Amino acid sequence: MQDMILALCVLAGSAVYLRAAIDLPKLQFGDPLGPQAFPCLIAFGLAISGVMLIIQTLSRKPVDAAAEELPVLRSRSEYALLAGVAVWTAIYYASFEPVGYILSTVIYLFVLLCVFQYGRWFLNFAYACAFTAAAYLVFGQFLHVVLPAGVLSI
Repeated sequence: MQDMILALCVLAGSAVYLRAAIDLPKLQFGDPLGPQAFPCLIAFGLAISGVMLIIQTLSRKPVDAAAEELPVLRSRSEYALLAGVAVWTAIYYASFEPVGYILSTVIYLFVLLCVFQYGRWFLNFAYACAFTAAAYLVFGQFLHVVLPAGVLSI
């Protein structure tokens, strides 16, 4: 049942994302699709994932509810971790413009990696820098998306 709810949420999210992508303004020159192509591709990928999860959920054999006992109560530390990640993500979104893409993303990923892989400081920093650089190359250089420079623009 939980997988079906997740699949329906993914489908709803993809529909909202597709609607937002379609509402992007069209360019007067250049590519006829303009900035809509990549977001539409992501929306279709999400929709396909949702449909595949529905198919997988429906094709599973029913399991006796008494035989499968799912842990209902979660520990307080799991809720605290979830709340911490949500707050940290909100801080990242708020700092994205003023601080800039590169610094805010490296710091955001480094802290998250340190929470989930404690003690691997060098590797966590290397992973955060590598992902940020790769995403910057793809979006900033190849797709020509303007990413905020923030404090590095000085």
